[in-house]
Amino acid sequence: MQISGVTKVRLRSLLRSRASRGILRRNPVLSSQVMRLARTLSGERSNTGWSNQARYCYAVWLRHLVMAERYGLNTDPRVIVELGPGDALGIGLCGMLCGADALYALDAFPYATIDHTLAVLDGLTALLRRRATIPSAHEYPEVEPALGSTDFPSSILTDHRLDRALDVERQRKLRAAITAGMDGSDHGGVSVRYQAPWQDASIVNEGAADIVISQAVMEHVRDLESSYAAMARWLAPKGHLSHQIDFRSHDTSPDLNGQWIYPEPVWRQLENEKVYRWINRQPCSTHLALVERNGLQPVATVRVESSDGIRRKHVSSQWRHLSDSDLNCRGALILATRA
Repeated sequence: MQISGVTKVRLRSLLRSRASRGILRRNPVLSSQVMRLARTLSGERSNTGWSNQARYCYAVWLRHLVMAERYGLNTDPRVIVELGPGDALGIGLCGMLCGADALYALDAFPYATIDHTLAVLDGLTALLRRRATIPSAHEYPEVEPALGSTDFPSSILTDHRLDRALDVERQRKLRAAITAGMDGSDHGGVSVRYQAPWQDASIVNEGAADIVISQAVMEHVRDLESSYAAMARWLAPKGHLSHQIDFRSHDTSPDLNGQWIYPEPVWRQLENEKVYRWINRQPCSTHLALVERNGLQPVATVRVESSDGIRRKHVSSQWRHLSDSDLNCRGALILATRA
């Protein structure tokens, strides 16, 4: 049984009320049962979010591009690796439409289709041709990082650069790379490879990638150590990581940081086969430690913090080591480079 949209809103409001959150914080087992029931009633969404919308993909790629310029990183990558593209390869394709020659799109499950990807490609092309402003937080309130201006970044994406990147013949090659099955085959210097699932790091040549990018993906990765090791292997000298990570509870708790109230046996009851629901619960400090452990140089960590959530007294014993910064971190853009 599923409930209506209005009822979903009411249920969400009830769960997030001060009284409900107070009760559930003190009772992790009850909280897990209530959240499982709420998820069952609300139903699983049929896609991985906004990844099949051209405007969303445009908003994300340009945000990462603007932040790269702000911190002195490469804003004209030739080879892109995107982790977790979702229902279409739109974020990476936006990079292709800005001039990149090769895209590796790697996911845990084969969500993307050729039809969705072509539709998003057409939408992205139209947005770039008219130099559309970057969709703001009013349209996508949960998309980070926040920008001071939503103006089109014409200092990065000059007319000369876009005229070349959006050339009709180049567009034809890019479409051919998609319709051929996104198998990585060369189409006149343009290639798109979609691999889902992927396990073997050798899928991307060592030292080939100018950027490894993800948006609200790394919180879902089960094997973070192997993933960061692979990314370090892929990056070219001066290449960089650009990961926007969502550290919220993903509806496993009415509190935004409530994932940390659960002991491991209770947490396992909340696990879900949908990768976009399951989270690894690792805090920001874990990602930063893995960046450095793999020989990468942190450039910037742009955090979004909030103290509106569980307090230290509610945290399960296995997570008591969390710093206040980790406990209050709702999201972060992590930028790191290979020297």
